Amino acid sequence: MNKQLSLRKSAVFLLIILVSYLIISPVKWFVADIYYRTPFNVVKNWQIASQDSQEVDWGNSNRRFLKALEFDANNPESLMMAGLSYEGQYAFKETGFAKAEKGRKLALNFYRNSVHLRPAWPYGWIDLALVKYRLGELDEEFYKSILHASELGSWEPGVQKVIIEIGLHGWSKFDSKTQELVLKTIRKAVIHADKKHVKAMIMLLKKYGIFYYACLSNKDNLYLAKRCKRFM
Repeated sequence: MNKQLSLRKSAVFLLIILVSYLIISPVKWFVADIYYRTPFNVVKNWQIASQDSQEVDWGNSNRRFLKALEFDANNPESLMMAGLSYEGQYAFKETGFAKAEKGRKLALNFYRNSVHLRPAWPYGWIDLALVKYRLGELDEEFYKSILHASELGSWEPGVQKVIIEIGLHGWSKFDSKTQELVLKTIRKAVIHADKKHVKAMIMLLKKYGIFYYACLSNKDNLYLAKRCKRFM
């Protein structure tokens, strides 16, 4: 009798825990989303602008992301966006710019946690690779990140753009394997189905003075051929 009573008590206790979890978790996710929405839009608008922004209240954005993570700590999207927010104000400053270093180091940890929770998402890996590059940390983690980004998102416009920009900006710093990865990405980017993306990549290649490479590598592409006449 006592044994049966004990088992019933245990079952009731477990049921209470389960019900509490089912009630509390959605509430926590709801509260997290309230904190998350505003800074998410701020970061997205900043990404579209693709430049340093002194007009955004980055402090408020960072605080709201931290509050969202208090209620939903294992959300890989929130972690990734928090990293972008901490980078935002000085993201486009050169390596070693003092005011940028603190935000980049904090962002690095957010990105690491994000890719740990969502390892198949290429944009998490490319964000990690980019902040490592901006910190001047061209180590094993950097190469692993850029490789994973390429493997998981080889045709993703946002992934291609960052790989190419990192590759051309730091070309002489990389080994032949990484340089070949960059060239392979260029060959894919200039024949992408998204013509807006192709135009952006052509502008990027012209910026670094190597548009001729894309022309020589894709002679049979009619869209590209029209823009390559003076190089052929």
